[in-house]
Amino acid sequence: MSSSDLFAGEHPYVTLTSADGFSFVLPRAAATGSETINNMLAGHSQFSESISSHVTLHTLSAPVLERVCEYLMYKLAYDDATGVVPDFDIDPEYALELLLASDFLSGKNCMGEIS
Repeated sequence: MSSSDLFAGEHPYVTLTSADGFSFVLPRAAATGSETINNMLAGHSQFSESISSHVTLHTLSAPVLERVCEYLMYKLAYDDATGVVPDFDIDPEYALELLLASDFLSGKNCMGEIS
């Protein structure tokens, strides 16, 4: 991979940083499982994230972002599975925060998809 590819937003890994400064490195294929993150990283976008492959999520705490990252990896692993898919368990103490994070990261709002 050339250095020009890295600046074109083609880096194979993405760094997601929480509001409290913790960083998580994911394969780009996993991170783009979120429509919002995918739009930020898209090569045609004007977001700085598309150049740096670094996304700071100012509204997510480290424990919530860690669980989001785990889900994105789970989704990547099982999205096309044809057999039995294991449950993705969620701790009740984080359920509301994860629901809000999911709403934000899905690229949808209460009115439906963003056009």
